[in-house]
Amino acid sequence: MIKLNISTKAEARYWFTADEHYGHETMISFSNRPFVDVDEMDGKLIQNHNSVVSNSDIVYHLGDFTFRYGESVDEYINQLNGKHIFIEGNNDSWIKGSNIKTYKILKIKINEIKIVLHHKLLFTWAGIEQGSWLLYGHEHGRFSFDGKRYDVGVDCNNYYPINFNELKKIFGV
Repeated sequence: MIKLNISTKAEARYWFTADEHYGHETMISFSNRPFVDVDEMDGKLIQNHNSVVSNSDIVYHLGDFTFRYGESVDEYINQLNGKHIFIEGNNDSWIKGSNIKTYKILKIKINEIKIVLHHKLLFTWAGIEQGSWLLYGHEHGRFSFDGKRYDVGVDCNNYYPINFNELKKIFGV
């Protein structure tokens, strides 16, 4: 597990998201997304992302970014504001042909709050007994917030990334 220690007062600079599934038409029906086609879905996800994320913000993508490969992956990333850190999802085969650094699981700390980032829901993780959070995707809203872990997938957050300050409210910090 990789650890990143982030200490800053600019907490709104950190965003979390998952399960964008750019270019994946099947996700519209699978997750009952309110889009006519994949172009509308991709456009709305990019628009929503850029409406809240600035170019200097850090965005953690917790898996299933896209089904596409090669240049189309770069085209998506280049349209999105922010500096991107990727956690591998089960549908991220594009990573194998990419030079983008990714993680299977990532443990970070933002202003003394310990957070574990993983694509899938875990039932135990490093630091759970000390109050660390688990942020995950993959489930597309099938599990409710239980005070310890939260699904940051776009399907659970009105098709937007969610920022650290909002997560603090959700977790009661």
